[in-house]
Amino acid sequence: MSRRLVLAAAAALVALAAAPVAQTPAPQTSTPAIAPPRIEKVVDGVFVAIRPEPPGVFVDANSVFLVGPDDVIVIDTNATPSSARASLAALKKISTRPVRAVINTHWHQDHINGNQVYREAFPKAEFIAHVNVGQNVSMPGVSNRAGLMTAMPPLVEEMRMSLDQRKSMGGGALTDEERASHDADIDRAQRFIAETGTLQAVTPGRLVTDRLTLTQGTRTIEVLALGRGHSPADLVVHLPREHVVIAGDLLTAPVPIIPASSVPTEFVKTLQSLLALAPAVIVPGHGEVVRQDQPVRDEIQLIESILQQVRTAVAGGATQAQVRVMVNVEELRRSYVGTSAFRGYLFDLFAKQPGLTAAYREVMK
Repeated sequence: MSRRLVLAAAAALVALAAAPVAQTPAPQTSTPAIAPPRIEKVVDGVFVAIRPEPPGVFVDANSVFLVGPDDVIVIDTNATPSSARASLAALKKISTRPVRAVINTHWHQDHINGNQVYREAFPKAEFIAHVNVGQNVSMPGVSNRAGLMTAMPPLVEEMRMSLDQRKSMGGGALTDEERASHDADIDRAQRFIAETGTLQAVTPGRLVTDRLTLTQGTRTIEVLALGRGHSPADLVVHLPREHVVIAGDLLTAPVPIIPASSVPTEFVKTLQSLLALAPAVIVPGHGEVVRQDQPVRDEIQLIESILQQVRTAVAGGATQAQVRVMVNVEELRRSYVGTSAFRGYLFDLFAKQPGLTAAYREVMK
């Protein structure tokens, strides 16, 4: 398979942004029924809906429910209307209270494409986002979505070929892990293409520059703009009494997502600010809930290692191509992927290669 094609498609997916425009009804499609999310109770009154599909090139986000005595606050709304509807159905089994607000941790489409589902179900709900969303900063929106729509079909065909030939896209025999991921990726891609081609975003009604404090019964909810990290418009949701942080894509599993457009020095500072909140529980943008802060420390170490090695290499006169060969994060890579060749592939795709691009850009400024 063309590695360039995979990188282009994945980069487009991570970079996808939805510019704030007038809402239209969420499209109803004839795609097959989607599996319900797995619901995990984080602490009393806080639940996360985790998609059950295995990780892959295409991703769908966690959705978090803050259930209070009178209402519910939802954090992130999935990659497609159908997955958002599945999350909403799961929420209704937990609480019949109305959704008062939807908070988007950033504007990537795997976190916002279900907004219309909640707007239609709860017309009075308030939508909250970072001020940079409202200012339309760094949001290619329609053009990036069009590029993804072009890149996805041939990539899906490559995955089908990999399945038919029982050959890994990275070389060698196809493992059961990669086979399951391809099956899930094909389904995710087909849903995305079928449901989001004409999708438009719900305009956020409240924008956060620094901090917004909400209350829900006796619960205090801090919506914080800690700084630029995964995107220029990251928010985290902090529940100080419960010592819980909903981190968005500042933290992801099974591997970090370090966009090529990120600024590594700022990313590290933002993660350090997250650590300063002293969370006992962190809900990542993708993957399992963690009940320690070590994954954040590991991500800081990874970004700092890449950045420092790039600085050293550039100071020695290395070109960008040479830098890509010289930087070695193998020990850190193993801590994320273990012996899984496919997770190693995902690590290179989402963390190492775009992280190198981001670090080289920062060093060369």
